[in-house]
Amino acid sequence: MTFQPAIPLSGFAGWRLLQRTEAAQREAFNADPQIQRDIAYFRAHAAEAKTAEDLVNDRRLLKVALGAYGLDEDIDKKAFIRKVLEEGTLDPESFANRLVDSRYRDLARDFGYGDFAARTSLSTFVEKVISRYQERQFEAAVGDVDNDMRLAMNFRREIGDVVSGDKSASTKWFAILGNTPLREVVTAALGLPNSFGSIDVDKQVEMLERKSSEILKIDDPSGLADPEVMENVIKRFFIKQSIENGSTTYNPALALITAGQSSFQSILNS
Repeated sequence: MTFQPAIPLSGFAGWRLLQRTEAAQREAFNADPQIQRDIAYFRAHAAEAKTAEDLVNDRRLLKVALGAYGLDEDIDKKAFIRKVLEEGTLDPESFANRLVDSRYRDLARDFGYGDFAARTSLSTFVEKVISRYQERQFEAAVGDVDNDMRLAMNFRREIGDVVSGDKSASTKWFAILGNTPLREVVTAALGLPNSFGSIDVDKQVEMLERKSSEILKIDDPSGLADPEVMENVIKRFFIKQSIENGSTTYNPALALITAGQSSFQSILNS
């Protein structure tokens, strides 16, 4: 791939700059010859993948399919992906439903192999996958330059879908915890330490509810989709990453997040 996103600044300042240049950079990225070849092949041959076995045995099709769901690194896990696809999502005990990472469930549900019927012959579905692939691959290209930017872009794109609907607040928090990139952004924004993931999952949800109420002033995860709250989360995420990267410049916001992190154990014990 010849295109490399221009990200001259890191942190929240870099994020704001990326937002201003994103549309033009996406256009340039989508014109990249490799992206064009990937898209053309998937559009021409997706209908031939009538079974999960067909899909995993065609590496070029599988590259686009996995890339559309941010699962590029699983390209060599053919047996694993085939099992995810073939068992579908209708059965609560299916393989995809038992995995913590919800991206596998989305992949299995959308392709439909293990549920009703494969959707790869539907032109509307093929174009949806292609659109997702372009979007995700641009994020991946950004991540090759600055992974924090990729995580922020992913959060902006996905959080609305994850917290929508009439599910309970706890169910939505579980969904966030089950989505690795979203979890990383949210826990960082709330000033939670790396050890947070090692505690009991019910305790994690309790902590997220408490911290989001205190810091973000929201009583339900659906509030994360509010544009102002979303921007605040992303800003706090970049501040936390600055701490992790050893920033020594004093900033009141850094001090607040650091204080929240240092009080983690006392909150746990309360």
